[in-house]
Amino acid sequence: MEEELQQQGLPQSEIEQVEEFNQSFEEVTFASKSQRAPSDNGAPSEPTPDSQGTSFTVESNAVADEEITPEEIEPAKVDSSTLDAVNSAIEQLTPSEIADVAESGKTVNVKTGTPDSDLYINGSNSLDAIDLIVSLGGGDGSFARQGDDIISGGLGNDRLYGQGGEDKIYGDKGKDVVQGGRLNDTIRSGVGDDNIRGDGEDDRINGDDGNDFLSGDGLIGVGGDDLTFGNDKLFGDKAGDRIYGLKGNDTIYGNAGNDPVLFGGDGNDTVNGGKGKDRMILGGEGDDILNGNAGVDTIKGQDGGDKLSGGSGNDTLYGDSDDSAIDSIGSDTLSGNGGDDELFGGAQDDTLKGGKGSDTLTGVESFQDEFDYGSDTIDTLTGGAGQDTFALGGEGKDGEDVVYYNDGNFQEQGLDDYALIKDFTFGEDSFDLAGSLGDYSLGSSPEGLPDGSGIFYEGEGTTPELVGVLEGF
Repeated sequence: MEEELQQQGLPQSEIEQVEEFNQSFEEVTFASKSQRAPSDNGAPSEPTPDSQGTSFTVESNAVADEEITPEEIEPAKVDSSTLDAVNSAIEQLTPSEIADVAESGKTVNVKTGTPDSDLYINGSNSLDAIDLIVSLGGGDGSFARQGDDIISGGLGNDRLYGQGGEDKIYGDKGKDVVQGGRLNDTIRSGVGDDNIRGDGEDDRINGDDGNDFLSGDGLIGVGGDDLTFGNDKLFGDKAGDRIYGLKGNDTIYGNAGNDPVLFGGDGNDTVNGGKGKDRMILGGEGDDILNGNAGVDTIKGQDGGDKLSGGSGNDTLYGDSDDSAIDSIGSDTLSGNGGDDELFGGAQDDTLKGGKGSDTLTGVESFQDEFDYGSDTIDTLTGGAGQDTFALGGEGKDGEDVVYYNDGNFQEQGLDDYALIKDFTFGEDSFDLAGSLGDYSLGSSPEGLPDGSGIFYEGEGTTPELVGVLEGF
């Protein structure tokens, strides 16, 4: 300012203060010992003499002032094949940042850090169609959106909810809680011990690493708590997983790891134990296919006509639940395959195949009431290769020995209940009998039954009770 006054030829000592109140004048020219007075419209006026000459005040009329209106900024279209959102000190990523990818089929790479915030790409933090949501490592985020979503938990223990739409949800690291939503969802839990529920319709769920709890269906609060169901695909992984199919025709893969529970639930399910020692493979209601695969497995078909296969390893297979004969029914097929297996048929006409190894085959339900062990059932037992044991008697509920296939009617032979043994090899295979050997006799099989030898329990009546037929023997 001092230099400008010198250029106007004004003495420096005569200017003590200049006050500028606004910027309505385009140009102000100072004259010696004078000031400009404002006109009515705020425009410059002619200078007037000022005897003091010590102060210059520049004003404008308020009527001439114009309000500054900020111009709205429209979101820019990102027309590139890759969008990198990097959380760093140089390029700070703020919460709810929106990036609209112009062309379809592009790749979005998101590198997450530690802030407790979320990144929304091509969407917003509202109930609309969202393409990608990423939790940036905080672990406290929860998502409830409509539309077909892609949700990634990132670092931390996350709560992720897909809600409406066909969603793809990735738990990533941490102990996550994930609920898929109403439609067909694809869920991967990632690293950590996760709790995953598919809900809705036909879901595909992968447990990945960690001891996970996987459920195909669940409760969703829409007009009340409704039990939903669908035909789900659930995958365990290396660690021990708890997987529940619940309603619908589900497919379950335990894969590697010692799984505590693989449960098909209602519907016609297929359950595969995979590698590892699976503690309990349960079919539930419906006609199920249960495969133990590798490892030492325990398999229970429960209700329905089930097919059980132990696979390699020393397995224990039950055609029906060991609760009672009332709620555990169905004609089952059990295959021990490799290993020394124990096969238990259940309440109806079952088929048991031991396969390789020294197997024990019991056609009846081992927890039925006395005089009801195999009544009105005809089981088919095939030992296969190895030294097999065919159980025709054993210990009952009260600890007393019980004869299987004994209907308690000692006035008839009991041709409606017996074990048909297909491949008994003398000197190699054996029987489990209740009582002593003197309580039994061997004779020709009754007329109308498969050719071979009949095993009869003498009992206390006048007519021996048929308990087994050795076909072709």
